[in-house]
Amino acid sequence: MYKKVGEESKGVYSDKSKLSRFSDGSEHIKRTKEEWELLIKDVFTRCFTLLKPGRYCAVFIGNMYHNGQYFLLNADIARILSQIGFVLKGEIVWYDVNKKLHLYGINYSWIPSIAHQFILVFRKERTVKLTKEEKEKIKKDNIKMTKVK
Repeated sequence: MYKKVGEESKGVYSDKSKLSRFSDGSEHIKRTKEEWELLIKDVFTRCFTLLKPGRYCAVFIGNMYHNGQYFLLNADIARILSQIGFVLKGEIVWYDVNKKLHLYGINYSWIPSIAHQFILVFRKERTVKLTKEEKEKIKKDNIKMTKVK
């Protein structure tokens, strides 16, 4: 069965995602993309301040299709966090097995099924190089954390 843009999904493939909306309360707060970017910048600027040099920050984000346009939110996150001072170290594509593939707009316009998310891994780089003693301490601490108790 096919559906037009804006039509309600019907049938076997109409299950809703298990993910819920982000909000500050019981009701969903609508924001413009610019407001969302400012919020992201504010939150991750605070994270950058609190994060120790050499530590990592992982961001779980999915792209979205809204009002006839595809938004690369992972690229927005990478740009904003890089402007703050984080260094992008890699990305992991996470396939959401709970999402079903849909056939959207077949006879009208192509709309992608979005069945994946991204885990973007950033690092707050060190401004001062570690001494040999500091490197050895980190190595010993890491070995202690990996031992089964």
